[in-house]
Amino acid sequence: MLWNEVQGQERAILEIEGLIKREVMPPLIFYGPEGVGKRKTALILAKALNCSDCGCDRCPSCRQAEKMMHPDLVILESKDSIKVDSIRELIKQAHLKPLYKKRVYIIDDASALTSEASSCLLKTLEEPPLYCVFILITSSLSAIFSTIRSRCLPIRFRRQTKEMQREILVGVGVDKGKIDDLIRFSGGSLSLAMEYKRYNLSLQKEKIEGWFAKFKVKNAIDLAEDLLSAEKTFPQILDFAIFYLEQEIVLNLERIEALLEAKEHLLLNANRRLVFENMCFKFLSWQEVYGGL
Repeated sequence: MLWNEVQGQERAILEIEGLIKREVMPPLIFYGPEGVGKRKTALILAKALNCSDCGCDRCPSCRQAEKMMHPDLVILESKDSIKVDSIRELIKQAHLKPLYKKRVYIIDDASALTSEASSCLLKTLEEPPLYCVFILITSSLSAIFSTIRSRCLPIRFRRQTKEMQREILVGVGVDKGKIDDLIRFSGGSLSLAMEYKRYNLSLQKEKIEGWFAKFKVKNAIDLAEDLLSAEKTFPQILDFAIFYLEQEIVLNLERIEALLEAKEHLLLNANRRLVFENMCFKFLSWQEVYGGL
C-alpha cells in the first residue's frame, strides 16, 4: 500500500482504508488546508480501488494511474469555475462500465462548481452507479453547496505539525538551516515547501529588497509595468515578500494585507496589470503616510 507517501494524515487514511473494504463507497469530500496531501491521497485511493493488491504500484492499472493515463480515472479541475457542461459530460461517462474495477472521478477544486453544475451533480451523487467513486477536494468545506455536502462523506485533512514538516524536508535532502524559512515561506503547506526548496532564499531576499527600493523612486503605474514584465514567479514571489515584511510585522500589517489580497486575485486569474497597479498604489499611499518600507 502506498499510504506512507502521505504523512501526517493517519486519521484520514485509517477512515479511508475502512471504506475500501466496502463493496459500494459513498461519495467523498476531502477537505482541509492547501498542500497537505488531499489530491495525492485521492490518486492513491484511485490506484487502490483498481488494483488486485490494494495499490501495488507494479500492475498495469497502477502504472497507468501513475502516468495519469488510466482509462477509469477522470480528474476534473479548473482555476476559474467548473460549469454545468463539464458535469453533464462527467455524468455521461459515469454510466460507462469500467475497464478495471471502479471508475474514479476526482473533482479538484469542488468549490469551483457553479450552482448549475452542483445541481446537475446532485442526483448522481445521491444514487451513483455501483462501479463509480466520486472524490471532491476542497480547502473549505463551507464553500461547497450544502446540498452537495449532505450527499457526501467528509474526510478532514489536517495541517502537518512543524516538527513533521521538518522531518519530511530533511528526508528529501533540504539543508537544515533553510527548513524553518521554507516552512514560513510556504505558510505551513508542505507541497509549497517542496516547490520552494529549489529557490535560493538569499537571492530571493535581494530581489525583494530591490523590488521595495523601487517604490521610493517610481510611481505606481511604472512599478506595476516593471512587475508585469520582469516577474515570472507571481504569486510565489508574494510569499517571499510577505515573509520579508513579517520581520517587522507590526509596521507592515497593511502592506502584508495588500500582498495577500494581490496573491488571492492572481490565483483567481484576475487581470495581472490591474492587480499590480492596485497593490502598488496601496504601497505608495502607505509610504507617504508612514515613510520607508
